[in-house]
Amino acid sequence: MIKNYKNALVDLDKSLKIKSNNPFALNIRGIVHQKINNFEKSLSDFNELLKLNPNNVFVLNNCGVIYRTMHKYQQSLSDINKALKIEPNNAYTLSNRGTTYRMMKKYENAFSDLNRSLKIDPNNAIALSNRGITYKMINKYEEALSDLNLSLIIEPNDTFTLSYRIEIYLMINRHDEAYLDLNNLLKINPYNIFALNNRGEIHRLKCKYKEALLDLNKSLQLKLCNSFSLNSRGATYRVINRYEDALLDLNESLKINPNNLFALSNRGATYLTMNKYEEALLDLDKSLKIEPNNVFSLINRGATYRIMYRYKDALSDLDRLIKLKQNNALALSKRGEIYRLMNKYDDALSDLNESLKIEPNSAFALSNRGQLIEC
Repeated sequence: MIKNYKNALVDLDKSLKIKSNNPFALNIRGIVHQKINNFEKSLSDFNELLKLNPNNVFVLNNCGVIYRTMHKYQQSLSDINKALKIEPNNAYTLSNRGTTYRMMKKYENAFSDLNRSLKIDPNNAIALSNRGITYKMINKYEEALSDLNLSLIIEPNDTFTLSYRIEIYLMINRHDEAYLDLNNLLKINPYNIFALNNRGEIHRLKCKYKEALLDLNKSLQLKLCNSFSLNSRGATYRVINRYEDALLDLNESLKINPNNLFALSNRGATYLTMNKYEEALLDLDKSLKIEPNNVFSLINRGATYRIMYRYKDALSDLDRLIKLKQNNALALSKRGEIYRLMNKYDDALSDLNESLKIEPNSAFALSNRGQLIEC
């Protein structure tokens, strides 16, 4: 496609050398430059068009889009406002301005324009998509999904809208629906890194490790320095006992971002499994400075302290976990074990009983309660 654009530009350049003010050629060349992200050149062509016809609403809208893409929001508004003075009820232009307001985090203004646009044209897929994204930005996920669903009925293969619906499904833990959308997105574009990453992560969460590695390996072939893929693949390697591979990925991720919470906590857990307790504590301590109530880090640091016979420190982490979630069966059973090791048998029995009320078939809790009989 890029090659076709380059060929098109060769022809358009020749055409405009012959007749420099050819509106058709200027317009097409401006659009081609815009598609291949040559924004300055695109603006140059569109500005020439506006000298020929200052009231060209299509060109003013395109300039607004380009300025927005360049994060020049005031210039974007300036051109879109000019277009709306010419055609106040243009649904596309209203939607366009609403999008710029959304990018500026002026959500009330965005809703005002997008609602007006949809009154004029209720089936405007772009306006529906952008209103859905605006709802997402203010955490109104059901309203967001309603708009995005309607937009995708009109334009089923719109990868932009599909990606945002996937993001929302993931945020609200509707992984099965996200998975279906990710499959559709990869049918449209098999090389979509966002889709490969997130489908790989869903496979990992569902313990489908081979499938996870297939997606994450492909993603990393497309983009080597991809911290999301490195994190997810590192966590996958950890679970399937490929600890050296896990460390390679997590180390690479932490070169990109030394404060990546996911990478730190998973590297800490990997070191714990490899019996490298001091290294584990360094990573887990750092992760808990970033997010003090991170459940994964707390449970692993507690386990590290237990192995190092630092029972009071282990209790401190487990107490915090149980305060965060009283019905945490794993934390209760782990604390019960610590109490047993400290010879606090009544406290141990109390925690293990509570844990077994929540998970009656927990082998760990049953084993620890069984050992209390001997005490």
